[in-house]
Amino acid sequence: MLSIVAEGRITPIASTNFSFYDCNRYTTCSKCAKSEFPCDWCLESNECVAGKLTEDKCRKQHIVNGLNREGHSRRKGPQKCPHIVAPHTKLYVAAGERRNISVKVQNLDPIFMTEFRCQFRVGSVEHEKSAVKTFDDNIICDEMQFDHYGLGMSGGTAPVEFNVVWSSSDSSKKHTLDNVGGVAVEVYKCEALASNCGRCLTLDGAKYECGWCAIDSRCVRPMACLAKSPQDWLNSTQLCANPAIEEFAPKKGPVGGKTKLRITGSNLGRRYQDVSGAVIVANVQCAVIPAEYQPATEIVCETGKAAIKNSKGPIVVSLGNLFFFVWIFAYVWVLGMRFRGQLVGYRSYFIGPQ
Repeated sequence: MLSIVAEGRITPIASTNFSFYDCNRYTTCSKCAKSEFPCDWCLESNECVAGKLTEDKCRKQHIVNGLNREGHSRRKGPQKCPHIVAPHTKLYVAAGERRNISVKVQNLDPIFMTEFRCQFRVGSVEHEKSAVKTFDDNIICDEMQFDHYGLGMSGGTAPVEFNVVWSSSDSSKKHTLDNVGGVAVEVYKCEALASNCGRCLTLDGAKYECGWCAIDSRCVRPMACLAKSPQDWLNSTQLCANPAIEEFAPKKGPVGGKTKLRITGSNLGRRYQDVSGAVIVANVQCAVIPAEYQPATEIVCETGKAAIKNSKGPIVVSLGNLFFFVWIFAYVWVLGMRFRGQLVGYRSYFIGPQ
């Protein structure tokens, strides 16, 4: 706040809000153009300047005016800045793969933006590749090999920072195109993403090119599996050959049914449709609850009503022509004693071997 105070007085005669700002602190066109202050972006010199200085500092340059600049302009606001775009924020590449990364560019000025290169930063190491711009405004980077060595690979993936830089034919100085969407490369390794068949086949096929190699019992890319028969290689449209139940709870429930049974294991289907109607508990259908199904690892179902008051039998999970069962779930007859409408105690009776 700026105040005017007469000599010898405490109360100001007049005051007003006064803001100091520095447009030069904005290092990208998008941040400059959407600043709350009247800033402009000078394209050729790649800098943000105060609107009052634009005419002097950006003489004969192409300009993107900030949103808070007064007056009409054909190039105003961050949407007019040169930038890269891609269908997806993350571009997935398998570790060890050689790939030409391609992105779309918008708002380029072909008069002075003529040379392009792609930059990939892996940790503290930067790799730079030549690039070409096509007639339909695509930037295609020269082939890059994405090795996983030196990458953290946390959870089976590792990020690689990606940018496109431009320069003009009369200057070798490089400037980075805006990457407002945060487009980046994600390097992945199938073996680190999944340790068993069920988890492998439930990986997102739109992101990861992985499948289960039965010969090696590994989650790998297709070319890494020396399959001798169709059964040796399973993709995300197939079911694993060895469903297994590792645990279930509770171990017993009332003959009237309605017990929520939680079954955990491996290779327990890929989607709800695989397990719907596939669980039998002591010869009684157990209705799978769609919202609680965890692909490949967990099935939650509600037991049906038993025909016999005291019975027990195996839990059977049937997936196509594959099945697995474990002993034993027991149906018990629950006898409750009510006193004045309240349940004060109960006993469960089961006749037969425990």
